[in-house]
This record gives sequence, structure tokens and C-alpha cells, in this order.
Amino acid sequence: AATCAQITALQEEVAAGRAEAQLCHLQLVALRDKTQANHRQTYQQMDKVIESTNQRLDHLKATNCNWVLSGRQAAQCFLPPPAR
Repeated sequence: AATCAQITALQEEVAAGRAEAQLCHLQLVALRDKTQANHRQTYQQMDKVIESTNQRLDHLKATNCNWVLSGRQAAQCFLPPPAR
């Protein structure tokens, strides 16, 4: 039969194991929350980069259209008038 001292020792071991498990659980929860926050931040940064890239592409597209129009106007200055 187990003595009172052995029972007490086992109870202390169980309590220590439970405390360790609770600590591990809290650490996992904290890690999960940190990971979710990092993912959110990463997606926000990606959204900013995509938005910035889209603005740059729009600007380049507009600039390209201006160059094409300018080139056509310049070419008309040097081309002979259309035949009638």
C-alpha cells in the first residue's frame, strides 16, 4: 500500500505536470497570436506594395500614351500631306 508520503509525492508530481502543461499551452497560444499578427502585417505590406505597383503601372501607361500621341504629332510634321 502506498504511504501518505508517496501519495503526497505523486500529487506534487501531477500538479507539477499540470502546471507545465498549462505553461506550454499558454506559450502555444502566444505563439499562435504572434503568428496571426505577423501574417496580418505581411498581408498589409503586400497590399501596400501591390497598390503602389498598380499606381506606378497606371502612371507608366499614361506616360506611354502621351509619348505615342507626341510621336504621332511629330511624325505628321515630317510626313508629306495625304494624297488627294
